[in-house]
Amino acid sequence: MIAARRRRILLAAGIAAGLLLAAVVGGPFQSPSDRHPGDAATERAATKHAAPAASAGTRGDTASPAALVGSPPARAALAAHADRQRFEKRLRDFFAHADALEPAERERIAVELDAQVEAEELARRMSADEARMLRLALIERRSVDAAERLRHAEALADAYRLEAERRRRAFEQQQATDPAFVAYKAREAQVVAEVAAMRTVPGGLRRDEYLRQRLQAERERAYALNPGG
Repeated sequence: MIAARRRRILLAAGIAAGLLLAAVVGGPFQSPSDRHPGDAATERAATKHAAPAASAGTRGDTASPAALVGSPPARAALAAHADRQRFEKRLRDFFAHADALEPAERERIAVELDAQVEAEELARRMSADEARMLRLALIERRSVDAAERLRHAEALADAYRLEAERRRRAFEQQQATDPAFVAYKAREAQVVAEVAAMRTVPGGLRRDEYLRQRLQAERERAYALNPGG
């Protein structure tokens, strides 16, 4: 059983590494800013945060576009965008050239990038699935021996499994104290039993479709009666 689990983890790491290698070649992280420093994506990042200032300027004190782009929120957006671009470029470069690096250098960069990926995930700038895939691929590129890579991959898989379980429990606890959800669950079993006992289904609908409509109506009713839920 343990051997089978290890094979699954190694397979996942291999798939992740393959996908990331394809990403490097195909360039899914590529953005126009990698090709030209004055790219549209960077300008959009700045103007998005400059928009509130532009709205304020319509009251009479119209600000120039240069002043808006130079506002503190816009500068912060530009800096964050530039940081992200550097991070993504470093990832691409590492996966493209990892095999040519000295083992110690490859290990150092892989560990640093793993910490950066984790930070991006914690800051909610990267999904858990994307972070897990990247971290598995980074483990696969590390210069430690195969047994050590497997231990790291197993520890990572366990960490994500435990975190997913923690979030599931937290969600269930939140739902259990949500008046609207509690009210809906109280009616759900009754509606299912009612629809199952019907000889004919109204409107010529399939039984499962009619049940879906009834349950949706019960959800809407529950949340309308408990708007704070």
